[in-house]
Amino acid sequence: MKKENKPSLIEASIMLVIIIATIAIGVIALKIAPAIAILSAIGIVMIYTAVKRLSFETIHERIVSGITPGIVPIFIFILVGSLIAVWIQAGIIPTLMVVGFKIISVKWFVPSVFVVCALVGSAVKCIHCNVNHWDCILWNWNNDWTQSSLSSWCNCIRCGFR
Repeated sequence: MKKENKPSLIEASIMLVIIIATIAIGVIALKIAPAIAILSAIGIVMIYTAVKRLSFETIHERIVSGITPGIVPIFIFILVGSLIAVWIQAGIIPTLMVVGFKIISVKWFVPSVFVVCALVGSAVKCIHCNVNHWDCILWNWNNDWTQSSLSSWCNCIRCGFR
């Protein structure tokens, strides 16, 4: 059986600090391109793996196991960014801004943003089911709003709102 050659917590922490310091010093102090600083950090990691005598298969497996959980969020960010870019290029966002500023005066813009965000945030507070916060309040209101139901709306059984 082959011995697992995993780094200790201290060793991994030191390597992380070295990688971040290499990129930071390269970009901030030496004013080189970020791609060159990142390539330098990759070179340091390659030297480290050669010293640890890790096989390519082991390195590849660890890279894949580290990247796999982040693939879906990366694609979501790319798609949202693409959608926003298309909206900006098509003129949808500037049009919404112009129409919005005509409907709401500049004087009332910030308070109206606060109210809209508060309403939307309250409406979607319960993210684990299709029942929203207002449904919990109405459910408790219809079930005789007493002290016991007043405390239960803060810990709603139906939707888990806390």
